[in-house]
Amino acid sequence: MRPFCIATIGAILGIIIGLYLNSIVLFVLLALGLIVVLFKQSLKKFIIIFLIFSCTFTIYTKYLENNYSKINSKYAEKQTYFEAIVISDKQAKEYKDVYEVQILKPEKFKIILNIKHSGEPILLEYGDKIKFFASYEVPSTSRNYGGFSYMQYLKTKSIAGTVSIKPYQVELIEKNEIFVVNKIIHEIKTNAISKIKEILPENSANLCTGIALGEISDLSEEIKEDFTKSNLLHMLAISGANISYMLGGIILLIERLKIHKRWSKVFLIIFLIFFMGLVGFSSSVARACIMVILQLLAGILFKKSDIYQNLAISSLIILTINPYLLLDIGFQLSFGGTIGIILFSKKLLNKVKLETPMIKKVIFSIKEICMVTLSANLLIIPIMMLHFNTVSLTFLISNIIASQIVEISLMMSIILIIAVFIFKPIAILISIFLNPLLQLILILAKFFGNLPFSQILVPTPKIWQIILYYLLLYLIFFKAPNILKQFNITKYKKNIFSILIFLIILPYILKIFPDNKLTINFIDVGQGDSMLIQTPSKKKILIDGGGSEFGTFDVGEKTLLPYLLDREIMKIDYLIFSHFDSDHCKRAFYYYAKLKSGGSSYR
Repeated sequence: MRPFCIATIGAILGIIIGLYLNSIVLFVLLALGLIVVLFKQSLKKFIIIFLIFSCTFTIYTKYLENNYSKINSKYAEKQTYFEAIVISDKQAKEYKDVYEVQILKPEKFKIILNIKHSGEPILLEYGDKIKFFASYEVPSTSRNYGGFSYMQYLKTKSIAGTVSIKPYQVELIEKNEIFVVNKIIHEIKTNAISKIKEILPENSANLCTGIALGEISDLSEEIKEDFTKSNLLHMLAISGANISYMLGGIILLIERLKIHKRWSKVFLIIFLIFFMGLVGFSSSVARACIMVILQLLAGILFKKSDIYQNLAISSLIILTINPYLLLDIGFQLSFGGTIGIILFSKKLLNKVKLETPMIKKVIFSIKEICMVTLSANLLIIPIMMLHFNTVSLTFLISNIIASQIVEISLMMSIILIIAVFIFKPIAILISIFLNPLLQLILILAKFFGNLPFSQILVPTPKIWQIILYYLLLYLIFFKAPNILKQFNITKYKKNIFSILIFLIILPYILKIFPDNKLTINFIDVGQGDSMLIQTPSKKKILIDGGGSEFGTFDVGEKTLLPYLLDREIMKIDYLIFSHFDSDHCKRAFYYYAKLKSGGSSYR
């Protein structure tokens, strides 16, 4: 057994206890662990590791929760004098400019600073020290059943709350009040992005910086939507594939320079640490870089690298920095996809026999892409359903066609970034060949996003259904451990398989039958009203759908539709409008648009 894997499982359980369960669960866990140790001495070492990490992360998470609660209760809706340092670039919104700032006084914590568009604008830069007198705002929690919690989202970014002010309320104290290394790295990234925008068209430049530097904030919402629908959004996140493509080019250069292998590994470790600082410490970047660093360290120390241990260590490092990242979608998709590839890709490759003598390499390459993509998706499909209420039947074909083009574009983008700092004419020459490839990726994203079944809406699965799904995967791909073989578990494998499938779909079967209950739910849609009625005969009646004349927030897409899917409602029988003001009916027509686009079975 691998101790770091046991430690990671313990840490994850500890975070869950710290966030959702009462402290008594921790003591029950300790008691059960001690009982197991007494009766099963062979497991003593692993049980102790498990308990230590469970307890440590439970206490750590509880401490952070209490700290956030203290900040919110201490400053909520109170006018307070703050001193802070700007730690992000400006994000321009329709009615405001958004910055991330580190509060220094009265105490240290991070907030989102919203500067409204009013009067003479003020432009803040990364590293500026500022002061302002304003009212602290506690982030909103989930306002509807299964809804989005802004407070929880901010915690995954280590941010406590928000402050909204006008430009004249901000006073600039000093510039460049940031750690010099952070400032240098930020300037390199900012200069690279600005230089790329000078030599590439807008959309191509934004895509180039997205796949090479993980900077997607400048991509339009339409392009992001295309990549989401086409199941190519992961290509805009710096991941293991991006790191491997990039390191492949660097290693090739090192080999040409004939640098000693051990020193080349040291150089690669330093480069990866720098790269993490350059593109930001996102979950996918941190996981990929830390795993490669651990592999390189094993080579330097002449040790055998274990991919499972490396994955566990990377997750422990990330969760130690911020336990709330366990709830981050990027963390779940990155680790879920990687675990899927590790567990299933070889097994699937061995099962599928497609080799032909004449085109063996081509067939194998296509097969490998298919099996790697399928392996990752086997693990992350429930996560996608949980967070986005979608499944795709076209992800294989979109990834097969786009992956090779993205790989070439990524390598050219990295060379372009290096060239813009060394000799601009070379960068311009590279951009002539890179631009058509980037445009082709955008076209493919739009094309695959509009294919039938590229996104099928599904109801939100329950946690227990997801657990049963993973048990099914285990039964399909792995043999029962020795402890289960003693109970003849293999003999009843098919029966267990059938029972698990039945249990997963049982809630949807029960939805058909009347339950003699009348339920009325009021839905918080902001401005306007919305009400859901479910009759004893299972009829669903939606009265009004909310929606505002002003602003870009789509209540239908972001609030109303997820609410109904969380309630496992896939059909509305009657749609009633109390009157035809936009804040009562505007967003209800979103469902009609979804039906016409073929994006769901909603009707």
